[in-house]
Amino acid sequence: MILTNKERTKPHPTSKSSKKKATGATSKRVQHTKGRHEGTRVPKNRTNRPEVSGRSFFFWSSVALVLLAAFLAFEFLTLPNPSELRTVNPTRTAFMKRSDKQRARKGLSPSRTGQWTRLSSVSIYLRNAVLVSEDDAFYSHNGFDYNQVREAIKESWDERRLTRGASTITQQLAKNLYLSPSRNPLRKIKEIIITKRLEKALSKDRILEIYLNVVEWGDGIYGCDLAARTYFGSSPKGLLPEQAALLAAMLPNPRYLDPRVRPEKMAWKRKWILQRLRSKGTLTQSEYRRAVGTRILVTK
Repeated sequence: MILTNKERTKPHPTSKSSKKKATGATSKRVQHTKGRHEGTRVPKNRTNRPEVSGRSFFFWSSVALVLLAAFLAFEFLTLPNPSELRTVNPTRTAFMKRSDKQRARKGLSPSRTGQWTRLSSVSIYLRNAVLVSEDDAFYSHNGFDYNQVREAIKESWDERRLTRGASTITQQLAKNLYLSPSRNPLRKIKEIIITKRLEKALSKDRILEIYLNVVEWGDGIYGCDLAARTYFGSSPKGLLPEQAALLAAMLPNPRYLDPRVRPEKMAWKRKWILQRLRSKGTLTQSEYRRAVGTRILVTK
């Protein structure tokens, strides 16, 4: 079939409608895409999420605080009351029980204690030596020696390491009687509370008496009576200045500060204690010279 020029230029009857359809489809796609992007910018179902998350965080934080407060209250209420120690002598302390378990695992017999010794029956030299070595302000503080705490912090800061502690005799007794050697914060809080209770319930002399009778003086050796008899074959009352200074030098870590293992370190610390006793007037010059010049024989 041959088309004329007029027929060739005449638009196809379906082209206009097809164009309209294509235009309509394109418009719909643009509107759909526009709506989708606009919906992404302002999603109705996401506007409240931060608020919900904040409420959830506040709720669980409150639950955690309540549980923590309940736990601390329980720990506080179940802490021991040392009032009975006014008249009752402790038999087995927390440190002794811990030592017994360690010794049992090694197949050793339980730790030992000697006879209970009243403070008046303990050598004045041992009492004074322990005080100048461990807690010089024992009779003047309320359980905590803040001057020693400041000095320990300053010394540790200067040395960039933990050089020494600042625990008083009352704090050491609280730890020995009821706690453990752990340094975690909760144990320290318990120690502070028990220390306050000990100071409130007992006299200073009673605290010192209990301390001297329960503190460790070597692996499995507890109390001044057993220590005096084990190392020197003497009663606590019969200890000489140089012997008392050596026992005091072993505290508070007698397993490390063992005169048989570290004789030079122990000789230095013993002499330091004797010098402190001399400077305070609790030893005469002649007693000091004799004690420093005496060679100590440990019988253990």
